[in-house]
Amino acid sequence: MGHPAMEAPTRRGPQLLVRPKEVQNGWIAMADSYQPLLNAEVVVANAEAIEFTWNTKQCKGNELHFAALQGDLQEVIKILSKRDDEKATKTLQKAPKAAEICNSRFTFPMLASEKDGMGGEGKLSQLQLVEGTGQAIHLAASRGHLEVVKELLASKASLTDSVTRDGHEHYDVLFAALFGAHEDMIQFILSQVPADPQLDKNLKFGARHPLHVAFQVGSPSIVLRVRRWMLQSNVTETDLALSSKCKGAPLKYGIDGRRMKLQDLILCADTTALSLRVFMSDCPRAVPLFLKRLQKLSRVNRVLEEANITSRDVGRLLEQCSPAALSILEACTVVPAYPHEYPLPSEVNFAPHDWPELIWNLLNRGDRTREVLTFLEVEKEWTFDEAKHKSPSWHDKLVCAVQEQGWLRLFLPPSGGIADAEICVCLIPDLLTPDVFAALASAETDLNVFANRTVAYMIAHVFENYAGKISMIRSMMSSWALILLACHSWSTRHLDSDEELPEVALVAVRFLSAQGIVDLTWESMEFFGWWCRGEPGRYFQAENASDWLSALVLTYFWINPRCRLVLVLTILISWLRLTRVAGCCAPIGRELVPFTRLFWGLGPVLYIAYIAFGAYSHAFFSLQGGDIDLSLYSSFVMLITAGMPGQPKEDPLECILLVLAVAVFTVIVLNIFIGVIGEQYSRLKEESVLSFRQQRAQICLGYMIRKPFIRFDCCSHLVSRVVILTSVILGVALQVHSAWYGSYFPELEGVVYTLLLVLMLTTAFQSPLALPKCSSSPSYEPGKFFWFCCQAEDQMADTELQELTIDFE
Repeated sequence: MGHPAMEAPTRRGPQLLVRPKEVQNGWIAMADSYQPLLNAEVVVANAEAIEFTWNTKQCKGNELHFAALQGDLQEVIKILSKRDDEKATKTLQKAPKAAEICNSRFTFPMLASEKDGMGGEGKLSQLQLVEGTGQAIHLAASRGHLEVVKELLASKASLTDSVTRDGHEHYDVLFAALFGAHEDMIQFILSQVPADPQLDKNLKFGARHPLHVAFQVGSPSIVLRVRRWMLQSNVTETDLALSSKCKGAPLKYGIDGRRMKLQDLILCADTTALSLRVFMSDCPRAVPLFLKRLQKLSRVNRVLEEANITSRDVGRLLEQCSPAALSILEACTVVPAYPHEYPLPSEVNFAPHDWPELIWNLLNRGDRTREVLTFLEVEKEWTFDEAKHKSPSWHDKLVCAVQEQGWLRLFLPPSGGIADAEICVCLIPDLLTPDVFAALASAETDLNVFANRTVAYMIAHVFENYAGKISMIRSMMSSWALILLACHSWSTRHLDSDEELPEVALVAVRFLSAQGIVDLTWESMEFFGWWCRGEPGRYFQAENASDWLSALVLTYFWINPRCRLVLVLTILISWLRLTRVAGCCAPIGRELVPFTRLFWGLGPVLYIAYIAFGAYSHAFFSLQGGDIDLSLYSSFVMLITAGMPGQPKEDPLECILLVLAVAVFTVIVLNIFIGVIGEQYSRLKEESVLSFRQQRAQICLGYMIRKPFIRFDCCSHLVSRVVILTSVILGVALQVHSAWYGSYFPELEGVVYTLLLVLMLTTAFQSPLALPKCSSSPSYEPGKFFWFCCQAEDQMADTELQELTIDFE
């Protein structure tokens, strides 16, 4: 049932029938609808029963039912006192009592699905008919006829009487009033019916509570009235949602019904963790305003703690509604609580601790000091063990100053790296997981997400502590491969096609082929990583396809190094791979990102240029006798370089076409092309910092996806550096020896290069302080929180200094 039909103009008479205008085979062409019936007409029916329409249903009843439906109080009183009417007594030998008349039922057919036999939840394509019944009080309550309801109650009608469906109780008078959305009627019934703490006694209409219907109707005032009625028995919305007999949270019905404005939904929602979870799953765009409301009521911290938000929730919100995810992150990122005896440090040293860290800072940020200090720890408060008089060891990096000794001091800034600090912790456990980074790395993610401090520092933490080493090693491999390829080209510059390749060229061929095999393994690991997560479709992207193609070309280079096409493709691939340096060097990466993203914004202007070039090439092809090679070449030279022939053409038509082509293409098309490029570059340049963070998020995601296949967490950072350096020295020594003296085992030399490259990458994957696993992992143990310490904003310019005074009296 839904909202009752609006009262239709009627024609009084002893035999009445109210019938909707749209009826198909005797049934209303409207199933499970809550829309009011607007247009109705009155026709004459047979003399035994009165037929009328109520809530789009064709009903049969008596004169009391019709009077109650119309709200005719005088007629209702007359019918109820009919047995005292002498004329009526002569007409009716056995006049029924008033109570019997009140309890008499009208009937109506209902649509019910074969799925559950009760309607509403099955498929509308499989419908059967069941019989429903009701009483006059239901009709009056649904139409808001308060005085009629009171009169019926005085005549022994009951508010607990139910409308039935197929012989089963469906809903009572309160539900009928709620469907009608008449507040005075609802307020009266709520004052007469106490709320029962036993939820199953208040559940009607398909296991729904009155609060469900109040949200479904879409009236904020009715929701507040019902909620206040529930407080009489201490029944909350959380109780309804957790009840096994109830159909979910009432707020979800308000969202699904789409009858309430967003502001009304937020203001009507209960300020609990349940409401926040419902908004996160069904209406993410309401989350920022709902959190603002909670903050205004000073309940945001408590609600967020009870909501138990996970990294999977954050990742899903980033994909569906990024403002909702950012509002969650901002609300959960707080200044940590700390004991009075052990406060947070006000100043922190951001200078490097040693030479490797100084070199990394220069390569990574182009600056000597660090931008932020990040940690993943089990504590979410700034704790101090009073018994042992000791703080956690990771506090030392924030509290203790760096030992600036020797030559390192000369490379530090004048301040020594010490600056005012702001320390925060994100209260969402295990936030740095593939669920979040998969959303951050998506091309559809709004770039404004990366302006959030928590997001930016999460990416910095994963890259600088884990993924950055992998990116650096792969950049070194690409650079060394290009050096070897240059030696290959120099050594074979005068080589005939039938001569054997020199040893230097063979070393380059073997190393490039080994790199191709490693790249094939690298891409396979990413694919199986997505496969294990149940999302293999995420792998199939244009960038991964190009990586497979380049890896296959390098591998084939060992099979046929003399193929000119393969050689040219290998040279191009090796030079393009120098762009990997941009991923681990921020100054270069931020400048290079606009160029890499520029092409995707030139689609329309490239299409116009293609049309102009194709049109003039086709015209010249026709005028020059059908020589396609000459037409394409001459068209390209003329249009791109604006080069006119030295002598005018003899054919005046061809001469006019040349002038028009050069003028139109050079003056209009090329200038538009240049203007679009400039505009696109300026826009992308402004977004370069955020785009670069997204690029690094993609690198971090690749690390996280492949990490389950290389669980190598048993050595320290020092040991990993020694292993990587040793592998580099062995590889270079072997290549120098093979190039100078020749290889002793040419068939196995490529295998040795492959093993050394695999060892370097595997060792770089080691991480003693491993990232948290995905929440779907069987060995998942939640509990690590993300901390960051950044330089505080300088607020001295906005501070008004006032002299300190003290009252000595």
